[in-house]
Amino acid sequence: MIKRVLAFLAACLLSTPLVAAPAGVTVNGVDVSEGSGEGWTYANTSKTLTLSGVGPFTLSGTNTSGSVLVSVRADMVVTLSNLVLRTTISNKCSFDVASGNSLQIVLAGTNELTSGPYCAGLQVAAGASVWINEAVGASDASLKVQGGSQGGAGLGGKRRASCGSIFIEVIAKPSSVEHSGDSVA
Repeated sequence: MIKRVLAFLAACLLSTPLVAAPAGVTVNGVDVSEGSGEGWTYANTSKTLTLSGVGPFTLSGTNTSGSVLVSVRADMVVTLSNLVLRTTISNKCSFDVASGNSLQIVLAGTNELTSGPYCAGLQVAAGASVWINEAVGASDASLKVQGGSQGGAGLGGKRRASCGSIFIEVIAKPSSVEHSGDSVA
């Protein structure tokens, strides 16, 4: 009887597909643990979500364990919608734009990118361009970027490396603009 139960359990285990645990971050509504989607792949071994298609992509969710690192490898538009990525792993960047690529980041909601030592929070390699602006109708969109210890910038290149071009469009809202101090004529 025990042999039959063990054989049954072994058969059940072998016939049940292994499903990766959700990573907490989605691309266009699909958890990255699914492995791939239109224009993107996620490699669990390197913890890297590679965006290589034309998009547009919307990234959402939270991963503070360092198991989702975004790598942009094509010209595209990416919306960050309440996205929080953090890693403390040395030489690992939460969000990296490779040389030769142009990225438009559209902000919706509250977003945060924090990288490990030596890396920028939003790393833009020499020869890459990034434009950051607010989604239409997203009145309180924000992006907090923090580089890792050992010289990691918030926005820019890896420690002791040149960075690409970064353009930030700021939309002043009359009700939220404050000024104090002397006027300069």
